[in-house]
Amino acid sequence: MDARPAKLELRAITHVFGSGRDIGVTAVDDVTIHVPDNRFVSILGPSGCGKSTIFNIVAGLITPSRGQVYLDGVNISGMVGFVGYMLQRDLLLPWRTVLDNVILGMELQNVRKGRARERALPYLRRYGLAGFERQYPAALSGGMRQRAALLRTLLYDTEVILLDEPFGALDAQTRAQMQQWLLQIWADFNKTIVFITHDVEEAVYLSDQVVVMTQRPGRIKAVLDVPIPRPREPAILLDATFITLKQRCLELLAYGQDAGMPHDAGANGVPGGA
Repeated sequence: MDARPAKLELRAITHVFGSGRDIGVTAVDDVTIHVPDNRFVSILGPSGCGKSTIFNIVAGLITPSRGQVYLDGVNISGMVGFVGYMLQRDLLLPWRTVLDNVILGMELQNVRKGRARERALPYLRRYGLAGFERQYPAALSGGMRQRAALLRTLLYDTEVILLDEPFGALDAQTRAQMQQWLLQIWADFNKTIVFITHDVEEAVYLSDQVVVMTQRPGRIKAVLDVPIPRPREPAILLDATFITLKQRCLELLAYGQDAGMPHDAGANGVPGGA
C-alpha cells in the first residue's frame, strides 16, 4: 500500500438505506480507502456491492450513516463540488454542440462561455474530437461521446475524478482504445482517479491499486498493489505479473461475501483493507 499522505480518504464509511418503519438495507459497511495524490485506484466488486453508493458519498450526493470523507485532510462529507464525477452514461445534452457540452462544467464555475471555449478547443483537437466541435452528440460514436463526457469532467478542474464504469457499454475493441486514451489523458492532466469497473482485466491494466469488495453489504476484502511499470501497452496483458494479479482478483471475487474472513494481503505483501 502506498505510504504517501492521502489525497482522498474514506474513513469507516457505512451507509444504510431506509429508516423508520422501512427495513434498513446496509449498502456499505466500515469501508476505509486511502487514495494518494496522482494515483489511479480501481474499485472492483460484484453488482450491488455498494460501489456507486461509495461514489455518491464521495461526491457529496449522499451523507453517510457513519464515517467521513476527507480531501487533503479536510472533511467534505455531504458537500458537493469538490470532486469531478462521471456516471456510466455520458449524459451529453442533445441540444448543445460537442464543444458546448465539454465546457458545461466550466460554465457552472462561472467561467465566461467565450473563455471556456478557448480553453476547451485545444483539448478537443488533441484528444480525438477535432472536426466535431460544432456537431451535436447524435453525430458521435459511443467512444467519441465518452471522450467528450470525460473531457467535460476533467475540465471541471477538480483534483480528484470519479469514473463510474465509463466504458461498460462499449464494444471490446472500442473499450481497449478508450483505456489507452484514458491512460494518456490521465498522465497529461495529472489527476487522482478513482474508477469503478466490473472488468478484472480493465482494473489491473489501468490501476496502481485495485480495491476488491465483497457482496452487499460492501466491505473491503482486499487491496492489491499493481507493481507494473508505466507507460503500459496492450502487450502487458500477457505479462506474468499481470496474469497473476488478474487470477488473484478472480479468486477473491469467486469467494463471494464471507464477511468473517480477514482482509487479504496486497500484491506486495501489505495487508489490505486500509
